[in-house]
Amino acid sequence: MTIGKLDANDNGEKAPYYVITSIYTDSREVLDATLATPEGQAVLKDTPNFATGGFTLLHDDEEVLIPLTLS
Repeated sequence: MTIGKLDANDNGEKAPYYVITSIYTDSREVLDATLATPEGQAVLKDTPNFATGGFTLLHDDEEVLIPLTLS
């Protein structure tokens, strides 16, 4: 899982989102199953308490083009 606050665009416009959180799973099915658990449902129910501007769930299939290891 990663989280990051967005900066303004290069032209100074406000970013369309405040924060992006990335949750990594092996597949969409694993993500759906995780969110269907009582804990996942609790997260979805609690999110509007701190994401007062709303939130959007997006899914993508990422492909690692250049493997990188930080040390």
